[in-house]
Amino acid sequence: MSTGRSGRDTEYEGWLLYDEKGLNEYVATFTVTKPGRSRTFNFMDYKKKKHPKAVIGQIITFKFVREYSTPSLRGDYIELKFDTQQDEPTIGWSIKPHTVPCRIYRSDVDEVYELPYPDPPSCSISVFATPDAVPTLRYVIAVKGSDAVTLVIERTLIRGPPLGIDDLQYVLDTLNEVGFSPTKWIDLALHLGFYYEPLSDIEVQYGQNVQGCLRQCLLKWLERADAVDASERPTMVSLCDALEKIDMKAAADLIRKNIFDKDSPELCHYREALKTLVMCHLTKAVVQGEARVGKTCFKSLLLDEKYVKASTGIAEPRVGIYCYRRDTGKRYKLLDVTELEEIVKNALKKDALEKLINSPVENQASKGINEKGPTRENETADETDDGFVDEYEATDEPGNGDGALGNGDETPGDGKKVPGDEKESSLSKEVEKVLDGVRQCSGKENRLEGAQWLYLIDTGGQIAFQKLLPIFMPFAQVLILVINISKELSSDSTAVMHIEGEDHSDGSPSRLTVEEVLKQIISSIASGMQHFRNSYKNHDVLQDLVPEKLQILTIGTHGDECSDVVKSKDVLANKLAEIIKGNDDCESIEAHHVVRVREIDGRIASAAVEERGNEKNFKNTKSSLDDVDEILTKDDKRINIPFYYYFFDIVLRVAANEGCGVLQLSTCKSLGEDLKLEEREVMESLNFLHHINSIIYYHDSEACSDLVFVNIGSLIGILKELVGHVHIVHSNKGYAGDEDIIKGILSESKFKEICKEQLDPITEKLKVANIAMKLLNLFLELSIATPIDDKYFIPALLPVKDVTNIYLYEDHEPLLFYFKKATPMGLFCSVVTHLLSGPCYEIASTKNDNFSNYIKMIHQESWCYVDLVEQVNCIEVHCEEQSIECSVKKDVRQAITSAAEKHNLSDSHKNPEIRFYCSCECGPAGGVAKGEKHTVAVNEERWIFRCTKTEKKIRCDEKIKWKSWLDSDTPNNSTSNNESTSPRKRSMQICDSETESSGSLPCKYRRFDEEIDDPKDILQKYSAKLSKAISVNVSNVANALLSDDLITQETRDYVVTVDGVSAFTKANRLMTDVMGQLDGSLDERQYLIDVCNILIKQGASMKQIGNVMLKELGC
Repeated sequence: MSTGRSGRDTEYEGWLLYDEKGLNEYVATFTVTKPGRSRTFNFMDYKKKKHPKAVIGQIITFKFVREYSTPSLRGDYIELKFDTQQDEPTIGWSIKPHTVPCRIYRSDVDEVYELPYPDPPSCSISVFATPDAVPTLRYVIAVKGSDAVTLVIERTLIRGPPLGIDDLQYVLDTLNEVGFSPTKWIDLALHLGFYYEPLSDIEVQYGQNVQGCLRQCLLKWLERADAVDASERPTMVSLCDALEKIDMKAAADLIRKNIFDKDSPELCHYREALKTLVMCHLTKAVVQGEARVGKTCFKSLLLDEKYVKASTGIAEPRVGIYCYRRDTGKRYKLLDVTELEEIVKNALKKDALEKLINSPVENQASKGINEKGPTRENETADETDDGFVDEYEATDEPGNGDGALGNGDETPGDGKKVPGDEKESSLSKEVEKVLDGVRQCSGKENRLEGAQWLYLIDTGGQIAFQKLLPIFMPFAQVLILVINISKELSSDSTAVMHIEGEDHSDGSPSRLTVEEVLKQIISSIASGMQHFRNSYKNHDVLQDLVPEKLQILTIGTHGDECSDVVKSKDVLANKLAEIIKGNDDCESIEAHHVVRVREIDGRIASAAVEERGNEKNFKNTKSSLDDVDEILTKDDKRINIPFYYYFFDIVLRVAANEGCGVLQLSTCKSLGEDLKLEEREVMESLNFLHHINSIIYYHDSEACSDLVFVNIGSLIGILKELVGHVHIVHSNKGYAGDEDIIKGILSESKFKEICKEQLDPITEKLKVANIAMKLLNLFLELSIATPIDDKYFIPALLPVKDVTNIYLYEDHEPLLFYFKKATPMGLFCSVVTHLLSGPCYEIASTKNDNFSNYIKMIHQESWCYVDLVEQVNCIEVHCEEQSIECSVKKDVRQAITSAAEKHNLSDSHKNPEIRFYCSCECGPAGGVAKGEKHTVAVNEERWIFRCTKTEKKIRCDEKIKWKSWLDSDTPNNSTSNNESTSPRKRSMQICDSETESSGSLPCKYRRFDEEIDDPKDILQKYSAKLSKAISVNVSNVANALLSDDLITQETRDYVVTVDGVSAFTKANRLMTDVMGQLDGSLDERQYLIDVCNILIKQGASMKQIGNVMLKELGC
């Protein structure tokens, strides 16, 4: 906390603020304060009060250095020196301080924190640019009296876009709005560069029609005709300069004030069209099934596409159903970016032209710069230039013979440009490209209105994909289950991955059954859909997108391998109906919700598309495909989408198409500004596109909120590459290296090596310093990974183990977190990463004895084993010692809640039931013995246990080992009274509920006695965990600690600025400094408390560790 007078070594902060006063005119204010926040002063509150609209520029940290010793001087001060030699040009820019000399005294800064609490001292500097100034200003100011710091004023010149002949009406409307009198047309023309003789010719041609004179003169100015001095290209800036020279400064200032807040000429004619609503029908479907079941064959037949025998493409592009069978012979037309772009551009132009034609002329006069201006009595509405060249437009305007609007030979959409189209534009090249296409297209049809869209997503059949990808899919309306007719659902699922012509296994000693896979997939997708439905029930667009229940469509393949197809289909249908009805979040999409298995002969896909009709079983397959087509079309959702969603999507794709498929958020916002979209509308568009899986964007991510994955394959492809690499390593039985990856452990360097082809283009195109680390941190945030030492543990990459009959600790019954609708796919791995990210649990071993459905951990305080096992309907928790069971239960429950939130699951999966295996038939250990397992439902409050099979109550006697799971009063260590009261004997105590309610995941045990543990011991105990947690966000942690003077400037600079050093090494450096500062502190306990208070604001892991340390410090 910064208060009172300061010593020689006190650091101060200098803030540079920019207040905009006009076009390219600013007042820069340099203010000095002390770092941090005090009871009496907060800089952001001061800024909000005194400079509410100011933009924060540079922030410097410095110390006052006394250079004078004369007693009469007031004390140390700094002075801004404006005579510093400049390394970069500043032509056209004026920088003038309001006071000379420009000084700030330390004593004035100190008084801010004392009564009567005055405002901090500051210096004001005027910054102004002429229209011909250099584009970028970087003006360096030496700060005399400080420890060698400099101040830099940085500004960018704002210019009006160059004008061409298609901007004629725009210029006329602008002059009309600011009150320019056409009678002054000659004065204006002279200052725009006209010679006298051509003005006389215009006056002869139009006589007393001053409106016509003004129009013709502006037309020639925009043409840069021979009659005009063409030394300067026409811009709104030069128009304003001319107005000032004829004593119309007020009009010039008004244009300067408004022009940059208005639409550019390219956009002003159809901005209204962009804000209209477009009705469409949308279906988002996910294709699921085990590996090699025939999903690719089904999609190839449904989409009439060429079949490519390869592993899953992960995500299909959007598919439009606007081309119907009766017209094209195809059910669906797969759209690429170019085709969709043409549809959107034609629809936009048609809508804009219709609005223009239907707009009454008399209503256009008063609508200002963005609308059409008034016309002369002898002019028609068609004479106003709408920005488009159309076959319905009049082209016999005055000046047509000079090439103003074409010579009549051009045809709409022939690609020719009228003079002036070659002008430079302030718009980005991506927006300019799309707009240019709008100008050239015919605009005769609008295939957007009423269009039917199908988003088809395939998440692959490998279990690792199934566990990883649900977190990347916000929701689905329809789940298409592809199953093997010749295979029983109780059979093991296939997990082979086809890579570059070879089949590879994932190394699993066991396989999940097809039934287990289907149940978990249904549970995950249905729960995600319900969460989405509840989250967006009041959203204007998204509320109508989701049905009440997930719709399930079942497709049967491999009928050729089955002896009795009809019987097998009936058996499968009955079993699937049982699974689907067991989850009240879903239902069959068929009529009356009856489950049917529609057979598709996948062999037909291998034939050429045009030859499939000659195949043996084509008739039956076509009938099934027609039914699927009709079902999907009938089940689509009608929604009204703002036109700019479509248009912005196209612009994003054009921008990403030539790069790596990824854009920076700042680029997206800039593109939105070019389209005159508010930031809210840009973010709204990104949110919608993310939810329909057109893009991937995590707005709340600390690691990747600045990246937009326009091509979702740029992110999903990285996961595919990781999973594929694991399959290859496992399949190579003689391979001795790469041990980490088959244990689910991934180093940053290995990640870069495996995914080099995906990561390098992003780094090269976006100039991102370390894209690999950003993505690994995103995986941490999404809870699919957790740090272990200097590496990352991704449980989903591990193989699967047979966990049918797990009985780990004699006389200890496991606790079940029971899901009535099956354990959602991927949730278990996220629960594991959440537990391991906190201070209480560590992986027991990094050898090959962990699996993606079985993890052994060590409970840090008790040093006992805790085992987590994933079953189809529950997560089992096994504890080596009963003394920690109640605590572990609370930890796992909280981890499940957190993981379910990360996976966007519904409340039913955030709060599973507590159950145990019932021993009513097989004795106390029967719950984990061979044979049919069933469970005991528990009422924790009333201690009632009821068998779910017989529905009878069970008496809880001493033989049943459930009490320790439920009794929070059970002592955790057996100690005598003497031991418990001895001041030097330490016992274990459960943490109180205060920390639990804070949302953190604390260690439920802490050591205590009458003397609080030594702060050094506490810090040392958690140093390894802290280093691991801090490495995720080391720069932000360093900045936060420095802001409260808890570490040195040198350490902060090392962490933030040094390249080529891993985040974990930087975190260790940071921890070394903290330990040194603690050792030298006069109040070690308070210093460590201050550190903890900073850490708990820096992310979930640090919050957990910080809360535990505060407890041990007695807070």
